[in-house]
Amino acid sequence: MKYSNMASTANLWSAIQTSKTRKKGNDEDLYFAEEMYESGMRYVIEEMASQRYREQPYDTKKDLSEERQEAVSKAAAIAGQLRSMLTEEQYALVRELEDELCSDQSYAEEEQYIKGFYEGYKYVKELQ
Repeated sequence: MKYSNMASTANLWSAIQTSKTRKKGNDEDLYFAEEMYESGMRYVIEEMASQRYREQPYDTKKDLSEERQEAVSKAAAIAGQLRSMLTEEQYALVRELEDELCSDQSYAEEEQYIKGFYEGYKYVKELQ
């Protein structure tokens, strides 16, 4: 994921809109400040989670479940069959497709990790 040095405009706008929908009263400024704080904390936590995700060691043979190892083996067998059936140009396109699908899966895994990290933060915060 790509992040800037500050909370995104979308997150800030969402915080502003959330604070506007709350009951108005003497604590209006406090609600707004709380939403801004939470928006900033979300950014910081997402940055921490992203960094932590990228620093984790990954050992394919050790970290893949038995089911995923079987799926990888089947995919390799299919790729071998395709290799013998397709022209060089067609096979190159299949490999390019595979690369893009792997990239998409990698991004999705990182996004889910970050989301889980943030949800865990919110849960712990509620317990306090």
